[in-house]
Amino acid sequence: AFPPDEPAVKAPVPYGVPTATSMTERGVRLFNQGRTQESIDQFTKAIALDPNYTQAWARRAEAYARLGRGAEAAEDRRRLDALNASSSTG
Repeated sequence: AFPPDEPAVKAPVPYGVPTATSMTERGVRLFNQGRTQESIDQFTKAIALDPNYTQAWARRAEAYARLGRGAEAAEDRRRLDALNASSSTG
């Protein structure tokens, strides 16, 4: 028996709440399946959730390069370099 002031069933914990890490992991799986544009979409979502998540920037640059989108890959690498520089000085 449950005490009267405590509900018998607790509210469910949200399952699959997106995080930068989970979106990046999903992107890596898509990338490895050859679904490069879909992987870019996931890395972009990860970056939107955490603009300082370097793995997402690195993976998206790699995916852009695979598609021959060198300018976008270079821009992501510049952002990645800037993040790495700021984290090593801070």
